[in-house]
Amino acid sequence: MDFNTRIKYYLENILEENPDIFLIDVDIRSNDSIKIVIDGDNGIKVQDCIKISRAIKSKIDEEDKNFSIEVTSPGIGENLKISRQYKNNVGRDLELKLDDGTFIDGKLKKANDKKIELEISGINSKSKGKKYPRIEKESYYYKDIKQARLKVKFKN
Repeated sequence: MDFNTRIKYYLENILEENPDIFLIDVDIRSNDSIKIVIDGDNGIKVQDCIKISRAIKSKIDEEDKNFSIEVTSPGIGENLKISRQYKNNVGRDLELKLDDGTFIDGKLKKANDKKIELEISGINSKSKGKKYPRIEKESYYYKDIKQARLKVKFKN
């Protein structure tokens, strides 16, 4: 097994032992630097990152291989990448950029393995210049979403 395959194998085994933690991305560069991005159903603590880093390091150290490893959680402005992230963020505000370049803001109402449902608020105009609020629910397939970011609200 080559180095990349071994890292992925070790990581799969570690995550099987920690079912509430899941993999977002793993990047193994040609200089044997490893960057692993994880998330969790209950969030990620620094201890989770340390635990995974040490577990992989102990396996590779047995092979006397020089490498660097970074285990991190996704940052606040990072795109949602996998369905499990969407499922964990139901009820939060989201900004989507679709493949056609359209931007959509809404509240994430549902998420499954194929698509999400957003609640989109806006204003409709009626005759005689009166306006009234409207709420629509729209579904979007993951394959049509280019970017999805949580909208962060700061309280005063």
